[in-house]
Amino acid sequence: MSGQLTVRVAGLGTWRLPRWLLADLNRFDTEIEEAVAVGDGARATRFLKQLVANVTEQGEPVTTFPDEASDPESGANAAPRVDLELPSSAATLEQLEKWLANTPLEDGFLPD
Repeated sequence: MSGQLTVRVAGLGTWRLPRWLLADLNRFDTEIEEAVAVGDGARATRFLKQLVANVTEQGEPVTTFPDEASDPESGANAAPRVDLELPSSAATLEQLEKWLANTPLEDGFLPD
């Protein structure tokens, strides 16, 4: 397992973070899950904004993906490998409910 985590935030971009930050980010993830579970959109939005801010402030923006493979037929780069995808910090309660329902993880956006 790499010491880096690649996180894409919908509508904002992609960042690389040290994996040890995952524990800190999980605090926000837990709060978002709990807020969504009780239908508290304001609380969910507040913690989602904090989660996204932590990713963007503590991470290093990714503008190129040197490990991408090129498709020789089209000349296009393959999609970069992303460890986690987060919704936009402007997501509504309904969007967060759908996002959480469709995440491959059982415990929110981030692995525990």
